[in-house]
Amino acid sequence: MSVVGRTSFAVVVCLLLVLPFLVVTVPPLTDVPGHMGSAAAAAYADDPAFARFMGFNWHLVPNLGTDLFVAVARRVLGITGAYRLAAAAIPPLLGAGILMVARALNPRGAAAIGWALVFVYCYPFNYGFLNYMLGVALALIGFASWIMLDRRPALRELATWIALPLLFLCHVVAGCLFVLFVGSRELAGLRRRDQLGSFLRRTRPLTVSVPILLLWRLSAQSFLGRNHTGVHIKLNALVMLLRDQDRLLDQGSLIAAVAVFALGWRKGVRPHRAVAPALLALIVLFVVTPSSLSGSSFADERLLPLIPILAFATQDWSRAPPWVARLVLVSGLLLFVGRLGLTFASFVAYDARYATELAALRQVPEHSRVLVLNGVYCSARDHWRTDRLGHLGDLAIVYRRSWTNSEWDVDGAHLLQIRYRPSAAFFDDPSQYVWESACRDVAQGRRDMHDVLPTIPYGGIDYLWLIDAALPAGHDDPRLVLRWKDDISALYAVMPARRPAPAG
Repeated sequence: MSVVGRTSFAVVVCLLLVLPFLVVTVPPLTDVPGHMGSAAAAAYADDPAFARFMGFNWHLVPNLGTDLFVAVARRVLGITGAYRLAAAAIPPLLGAGILMVARALNPRGAAAIGWALVFVYCYPFNYGFLNYMLGVALALIGFASWIMLDRRPALRELATWIALPLLFLCHVVAGCLFVLFVGSRELAGLRRRDQLGSFLRRTRPLTVSVPILLLWRLSAQSFLGRNHTGVHIKLNALVMLLRDQDRLLDQGSLIAAVAVFALGWRKGVRPHRAVAPALLALIVLFVVTPSSLSGSSFADERLLPLIPILAFATQDWSRAPPWVARLVLVSGLLLFVGRLGLTFASFVAYDARYATELAALRQVPEHSRVLVLNGVYCSARDHWRTDRLGHLGDLAIVYRRSWTNSEWDVDGAHLLQIRYRPSAAFFDDPSQYVWESACRDVAQGRRDMHDVLPTIPYGGIDYLWLIDAALPAGHDDPRLVLRWKDDISALYAVMPARRPAPAG
């Protein structure tokens, strides 16, 4: 029996994948504090003092995967505990989905399973796209379940009619991916024209996706954001697919994965024909999808991890020389475990950094207006290891019921409404970002501290929180009074402007 068929192996893999989250309080994934802030806005809806800052309007949008879970779990675990559990569940679910697909399509030849598992902690997950990554995991599990229920078509059809709308509710792309995977498998099995009727009968529950997509697409709140793409952005997405702690290791891992796949291809080792149409479609979708789609960032890059995951999980090495298959298996598992160990150590470091930064909130009274400025480095080349602080300021919402300027305001994708807007330039993401002067480009939205400071609406805020940023040398503003500081961050109270003394 192959390693993917052993329950003990699956249990060990899932336990390993969850380990990093056991040593943190706030999941150190860039967007997670923003998600937590949004959940806090829903929890504090009955607080009149907070309600003047933000509101939360529950309605159906295809992006509610973790939101629905947290809405229930926070009553027992609190917002922080609920998001910790939600984030921690995604890697083992994704690992389980990968193993299930391998077991369903490639039970004897999944020597490259370790190489597929390497892509669980990919850049899109590290960035904190929780609803999307949860949806990907569920789509893979659903796809494997579809195959395993081949001999029970009635049960499979009923389950799909029920499960597919729930997948779309988790994330719109998750529902589309399930349709793509199942369609790919059934299409690959279509060999004669007279089998078309059988194909249509088997796939008819997938048609429920059509009215769902139409209703979403025709909604007045969908597709309102900007679209943006570029060849250099696509190339960066490829290079940064495994971006985590060390550039040499991450890019070396990616090169090694390509080499293993190429080695298999030369030896006649191919991904299963059932996923070949899906792999081709994913490649085409990555090429044509804008990097920023309707205001949603990294839309194309999110698709990338699925390509190596499906390719390696279904790559059949059973006909390759046994020593080659063993080498591929052992090397992939060693890389998977080694990278996971580094991720574990990085989570410890991130947790310590978060604790240091959040000490500033002890100086912030509840219901304050906190304007956050986060420092941003010029390029990944010089700062490959990200600090994951881009939305840390949103924890002021969670812990101090305060307003911040770094929450998302994307209609059709989020349920949060930002009511308090001290200026048109400072009320939502990405108004918190301040770039290094070396890469300043106002036309591209890259403003440095010298550009930002004169535009801050001091009369409409109570605190200025600089995270991984500092005031320019020699800057002296009597309105700013230092309340807290560490080596690279600071919190300033904003004093009201003094009125001129009356004449005489």
